[in-house]
Amino acid sequence: MKISIKSYPFTSILGWSASRYDTFNYCKRRYYYSYYAKFDQDIGKELIAKFKSMTSAALEVGIITHDIISAILQRVAKSTDPIDQNRLEAKVRIAVEETLRNKVMMEYFYGQRGEVRFDELFEPVMQSVTNFLNSDRFAWASGLDDSLRKLWVIEPEGFGETRLGGLKAYCKVDFMLFDGGKVYVLDWKTGKPDALKYTRQMIGYSLYAKEVTGLDLDHIQPTLAFLRDEYAEIAVEVKESDAAKFQEQVKLESQEMFDMTIDRDGNIPKEKSEFPMTENYMRCKLCEFRRLCGQG
Repeated sequence: MKISIKSYPFTSILGWSASRYDTFNYCKRRYYYSYYAKFDQDIGKELIAKFKSMTSAALEVGIITHDIISAILQRVAKSTDPIDQNRLEAKVRIAVEETLRNKVMMEYFYGQRGEVRFDELFEPVMQSVTNFLNSDRFAWASGLDDSLRKLWVIEPEGFGETRLGGLKAYCKVDFMLFDGGKVYVLDWKTGKPDALKYTRQMIGYSLYAKEVTGLDLDHIQPTLAFLRDEYAEIAVEVKESDAAKFQEQVKLESQEMFDMTIDRDGNIPKEKSEFPMTENYMRCKLCEFRRLCGQG
């Protein structure tokens, strides 16, 4: 198996990603604050950055879980010695304590609830990680030949820059491994199982895997791995026709975002007033920037 993760020269032009377009579609003002804070002359990028850095309990459970599983896989890629449960719990405990010490929880900041407790993060993270360690998938991956484990791609550095239909895009995989001439792309999820919600994301990962391995899509298996209540996988079938439709959609969505700039190549946005606030105020309750818009 040959892997060639490409590096691209820096360009200012924006790159499509599922999360970027979701933000764009959710609320144009939120999109402006998320990606163009340095152009804001009214509020200033420093204050906007403080609001942007806010997080939530659910988000942090996902982030810590991803980090812990990544560390586990990095270790297993080099050694299949048993995982020390005490050291694992200590690592999770440290990660949770650092999060509670250094990050501001959005739901607490906006008075929706009291401070997030240690166990609210520690317990679901440990449950998710334990479910993964007890899964058939982990047992199978750990049992692969040493030469295959050395080929693992585990949350590669950078943002997973690639090209979709000639356009810059970001599709960063969680875990990519190889066996029997097939590529498996696994994406960890700590929320409720929902294959439809993540289908576009998985098509993007498949195309990324196709680029770095040179294999056809019928040799690539993108899989959603849900961790929270029990370990459960949903394999997503991606056909060439799906990939073609997806790339056309990426082109259309990229153009929508390009249309909100005055300099496409330099990624310079229009005035903030051209980025309207959503009229769905229920969305504002889930937005970290709502105080900047007078909604919180």
